[in-house]
Amino acid sequence: MTVALGFSVKLSILSKSLGRGGSSLYAMGNVMNTTMGRYTFVACFIALGFLAGCDGGSTPAPSGTNRPGPKPAIATAPNTTAAQTSPAAVPVAGNQIDLIKLIDATEHSVAGTWSKVDGGLRSGVGRIHRIRPPVRPQGDYRLSVSFKRLKGNDSMNLILPVGGRQIGFVPGGWPHKGGNISALIQYKNEVFKGNPTVRRDFKIITNTLYHVEATVKIKGQQADIDITLDGQPFIGWSGYIGDLSLPLWGQLGNPKAIGLCTGPNTMIHFEKATLELLGSGKATVASTQQPAAGTGGLLDAKSGTNPSKPGVTPPAAATPGWLGGKPGATQIATRDAPVIKLTNQLPRAISRNFGAGMTFQGKALVKGNKYMVKPPRFPAPTVRVDYVQTPAGMIMARIEISHAQIIEMFGDKENHPDRQKQWWLEGKDATRWYPIGFVLTKKNLTIFINITDTAMKQGKDLPLGSMDSKDRLYVYIPVKAGTHLLALKLGLQPPGDVLLALDLKTDAPATATDPAVTEAPKDPGKPGKPVNTHPLYVALRAAKVELASQLKAAQAKVVAAFDLQITSAKVAHQQKVAELDRQINEVAETGDLDAVKKLIARKKALGAADQSPAVKGLIREKQDFVTQGIVPTTPAMQAAHKQAGELTKPGYEAVISAYEALVSFHTKKLEIEKATSVQDEMKAFIAASGETR
Repeated sequence: MTVALGFSVKLSILSKSLGRGGSSLYAMGNVMNTTMGRYTFVACFIALGFLAGCDGGSTPAPSGTNRPGPKPAIATAPNTTAAQTSPAAVPVAGNQIDLIKLIDATEHSVAGTWSKVDGGLRSGVGRIHRIRPPVRPQGDYRLSVSFKRLKGNDSMNLILPVGGRQIGFVPGGWPHKGGNISALIQYKNEVFKGNPTVRRDFKIITNTLYHVEATVKIKGQQADIDITLDGQPFIGWSGYIGDLSLPLWGQLGNPKAIGLCTGPNTMIHFEKATLELLGSGKATVASTQQPAAGTGGLLDAKSGTNPSKPGVTPPAAATPGWLGGKPGATQIATRDAPVIKLTNQLPRAISRNFGAGMTFQGKALVKGNKYMVKPPRFPAPTVRVDYVQTPAGMIMARIEISHAQIIEMFGDKENHPDRQKQWWLEGKDATRWYPIGFVLTKKNLTIFINITDTAMKQGKDLPLGSMDSKDRLYVYIPVKAGTHLLALKLGLQPPGDVLLALDLKTDAPATATDPAVTEAPKDPGKPGKPVNTHPLYVALRAAKVELASQLKAAQAKVVAAFDLQITSAKVAHQQKVAELDRQINEVAETGDLDAVKKLIARKKALGAADQSPAVKGLIREKQDFVTQGIVPTTPAMQAAHKQAGELTKPGYEAVISAYEALVSFHTKKLEIEKATSVQDEMKAFIAASGETR
């Protein structure tokens, strides 16, 4: 049996599995997986997640250079829709695939209207159009398109799958910036900043035929992408696949899919679109269920209920967590779409002492507008505020958005016309629910809070000018309990366009509970007071504290193993240098100048020990493990990771035994409601690992 325990930790933890089981960890409110063989651990930051309700924003994983060494395995975005609705994928025969012949202009459209015209494929005019051919390449491939712009002033765009990620190719786009910008986007989660592929010397001429070839080659966790335009080299990039991501406008709902897109208010005619499989590359054809006609949905996701945290329903889409109603069943990428949860919790607890002028009720924030410059990280329990007050009969939805996503939705300038757009959550009965406040968490730890009792409908109501690339914005939308949410929408006015297609029922508890009492049922004789003094509850809390200690010890053991491996790699490097020095001296005695030069060149190529690929790879793995909980990939460190995980085995078993003792105790006293409550909490604890007891 593998079980898991949630912890509040400093950074978001990307999903990474090893062995059979998994552990679900609350990373400031997001449930993510990190496993070590059968037993699990992660860096603890404050206290057990089943005892404390700290919730926070995710931080993008650190990226390397443009041509880095090996990196940890990449968290990819599975095709959740295809997994639930599609027939089995059919392998493609041959290595040349005519995509236009395979495309059904209605069935495969993701956004906008498409049609087959004159043997080609043509978009309509209006919003951004996206279509997803039913072909999924694996490995190396070349996508070739011939296109004309018939109307408008924006670009043709390609969506390229790259080793489980996707990236967009835009030639001659961004007309509001001159219309001469071309790039692969996004690089390290940025469109322009630091992007080595940006060039500003090409404009599309309307009614002119262009031919583009995009060649993608995968080498482990590295990739080469080469773009030619009319037979001439245009853009080339090589680097770590994990540095690639796709802007919100290009989402297809499947990270393995190819996409053909247009810019806004632009009609593109594709005369040809072919896929060529290179080397050992393969492809399958599968029909995936699309959003309802006319919705333009970016993602289709079903949200289950997270049984382990009162008052919190897990993310509806585009974040590691719970999809298809099965806890821990599916993991998808974190950076490509807004994250929606049913929760009223603040991303970070705040102190009433720093909230002059704000209104509080117990641990809830009722109303207020405040900049808090580096408030205390861990407020005292007596002044701690954890969540936003939810009106009676309502459920609070919280949307987490990055700076890049905000730009995609509302533009990058204060006077951008898109700032006038409204956005809302829409229910099955066409009801619309608008934001009533936000919390902006800055990378320098400053917090900007604005919670009101009036709607903030438009982009101009948000603190868009205050956001930087690593900031996170959390927007709160109260929704009537029982509402079946179908979409997050954006537009100048209803009906608007679908940003995210949802299937989210708001029937979870609306208000977060006091973290101090979440582990114990309430005593009917003492309303509002938990049963904290019974020896069995004391034993449960003690077991969780002991498990926390074991998790810390396990992490320390892996870190020590990393340090040992890094030292060994440095010694091995130094031995290679010493051997080359010996050979140089020996050959120099013979007077063979050419041979000496070759040996000196080999020594120079080795470089300093700290810069050797082996050492840099281990240092990077150590950093990713400590900051993100990513399981090591080198065999020696995987073995150390698994061995350290055994340290947590007694702690997990003790916690389960304590839960079982409580269930038995209440059952024997015929306290069925209490027994069921404890049993449900135990099941949540076990389900977090993805296994059953």
